[in-house]
Amino acid sequence: QRMDRDDIAVRLVALRRAGTAIAGGAEIGPALHGAGGEGGLRRIAGRLGGPRPAAIGLSSGGYTALKAGLALGVGHVLAFSAPTTLSGEGVPPWVRAAMNRFPRLTALLARDPGLGEDMASAYRAAPVRPRVTLAYAEGYARDRYLALRMKDVPDVRLVPVKGFDKHVIVPELRSRGLLKPLLDACLA
Repeated sequence: QRMDRDDIAVRLVALRRAGTAIAGGAEIGPALHGAGGEGGLRRIAGRLGGPRPAAIGLSSGGYTALKAGLALGVGHVLAFSAPTTLSGEGVPPWVRAAMNRFPRLTALLARDPGLGEDMASAYRAAPVRPRVTLAYAEGYARDRYLALRMKDVPDVRLVPVKGFDKHVIVPELRSRGLLKPLLDACLA
């Protein structure tokens, strides 16, 4: 959503760029980090007041939520079917091959490899981190593998959707009555 630089009357800010919802990209990175690590979004989040912000995302938007959540110091990250790395380093060839099917992503990472930071390592190394809920389809091998990379990270709760094998899990969570409790816990 576009908003004026000084308009801070909102409580929900959506980060979206058509076709690529990748934190650290050309538009999002400077906003998160800016000069001296105190970028525009961090300033806005601090000035909003109210409860501690949360970051929520699906698929690559879930990676964005993980990355932005750590950078902004949000209270909770809720990620659905999120990759926990975009670089492909340290993952089996079958996972890397699936990630390399996205030409925009591979081009972006070729220009700036740091954008695909390994969130599992970043969260393990962070002295302070948000609580994370990472929901994924238990029967979808790539999402399961990437989620399980976070299994030993403190403050991370993995939510496998049993008996489901598709990448897009939000409709399934909704049909099982599980979506609202996840959102309520994230926004509490």
